[in-house]
Amino acid sequence: MSLPTDDFETLLYRGHFHVTEELDYSEAILSAGYGGGYRVDEIVFPALRACALSYPTLHKDALIEVAEDVFVSRHDYLWDFYKGRKDAGNQPFLMKSVKDAKWFLWVFADNKLSYQLLDLYMASSGVKLQQVNVKGVTADNADGSFDEE
Repeated sequence: MSLPTDDFETLLYRGHFHVTEELDYSEAILSAGYGGGYRVDEIVFPALRACALSYPTLHKDALIEVAEDVFVSRHDYLWDFYKGRKDAGNQPFLMKSVKDAKWFLWVFADNKLSYQLLDLYMASSGVKLQQVNVKGVTADNADGSFDEE
């Protein structure tokens, strides 16, 4: 299999951005404490990735090409992409990992998006993402990633 681009949009991170990527075991480990410091931990699911993507400067006049000959301001792109995925029932999307350049399916972890106005033409914003697995979609690799074929 390769990237499921027919079923999922791709989030482009272009321009001035910061990314923090984490390996999240919070839903992967089942633990039981027995007192006296004794405990048992079991890995019940694979660890998933989490990501924070922040845009310190989203300029209304800075355009990015989102499709061939289709240009949108970075300011509107993030807002429209977020709104489109949430309006579609928090539909997953593809994004390349900054850690190892692998493609994963993600969802927006927060149900709110806010923009802070810096001046009349510029804002800042940020989003949190969680790696997801989708029923009926089989990843190419054991870590949940897809090949770029």
